[in-house]
Amino acid sequence: MITETPTSSVSLLEQRHIESIVEARKVWQEGRAEDALSLISELKVQPLTRRVEAEIYVAEAAFLAEMGDFASSLNSLERASVVIDEASLSVRGAFYHQRARVHNFLGNIDAALTDYSGAVALWEALGSYEKQGAALLNLAELYLQRGDYPNASDNLERSIDILTCARSFYLSQAYETQAKLHLSLGRLAQASRSIKEALNLVGQNEGWKRDFLATQDRIEVALLAALEVEHLSDWDQIKIGMVRRALQNAEGNPARAAALLGVTRHAVFSLVNTHKKELEPYRQPKQTRRKSIVKKF
Repeated sequence: MITETPTSSVSLLEQRHIESIVEARKVWQEGRAEDALSLISELKVQPLTRRVEAEIYVAEAAFLAEMGDFASSLNSLERASVVIDEASLSVRGAFYHQRARVHNFLGNIDAALTDYSGAVALWEALGSYEKQGAALLNLAELYLQRGDYPNASDNLERSIDILTCARSFYLSQAYETQAKLHLSLGRLAQASRSIKEALNLVGQNEGWKRDFLATQDRIEVALLAALEVEHLSDWDQIKIGMVRRALQNAEGNPARAAALLGVTRHAVFSLVNTHKKELEPYRQPKQTRRKSIVKKF
């Protein structure tokens, strides 16, 4: 593993500035990009060393991109490029990662792939595994956009393995990408499981949650199309089929069938009585209770 050794010691003031940047990144991770930018703006008016200045502009570029302002993000990256050679290796990796995002937005996919690959190699050498996993995830997304499913799958698997070990907040995004990959390949059941996992892990990031719900909608539309469900009335045949199979597995016992379906037995009785022609043959014959005859002496 490569360890970063600064060419000169970090001053107390520089350390305070770096801690402020770290705090801004935490705010950004909570989905509060505007608040993160406010913290960065407060730092920019202070006297800064070149290496701190590079880190500030790289962070600012990331926050602006999160808000969809790629033109301003590119401007921040251009400011950072002037002093990037003074920055730590990890900040340089972040610079290439962010520049790849901008290239992607501008449609320069080859350039984006090159920058992401460079970031992956650098962060792997540094042992920055969470950042490596994030860059691999972005590579997977780009390959998915191109329809290159083998490369998308390979990079995604590596990303999920790394992000899982790192317990990274990016893991929710990795599962959403996995859901989109499964959807593109027609693996609807796997896509449904992956998007549920993404939503379970997303936490309080409302922006990501909106994106994940949009992906879930696409999966549900595909599932409904596969089942030929266009109207609410089409659900009747699906429910009938589910109850029929449950009754078969429960040897005709409505109570056991209800347990298999996760509903009350009254719900099963109601559906059977409503659709007697389709379901009555699969229910155990009703048993008539005989009244006991008590002899009186």
